[in-house]
Amino acid sequence: MGVSLFFRRALVRRPLAKWSISERAGGPHNGIDTENVPWQIFVACSDGESVNATTYMQLQTVIDFEGLQDILEMHEVHNSWKHAEVLNAELRAKISQG
Repeated sequence: MGVSLFFRRALVRRPLAKWSISERAGGPHNGIDTENVPWQIFVACSDGESVNATTYMQLQTVIDFEGLQDILEMHEVHNSWKHAEVLNAELRAKISQG
């Protein structure tokens, strides 16, 4: 009796690197990388605050690779807008201080 394909994927998963709580608090430490999830899927499903399981489910059932690329592009554009907003606020604060 062989291992079904459904369970085989779970058996060949690579373990994640070890990390400690202190590394999540910020500073010189970096978070760990995904081992089993392609980075594109991680980026598409992560908003920096949490992981969106609904997006992940849709990527498994509804959204094709082109749709994944669209999601990644939207993440990049959105992040650039957020960054520009912060920089513009800092600039306005410096100008108002004289």
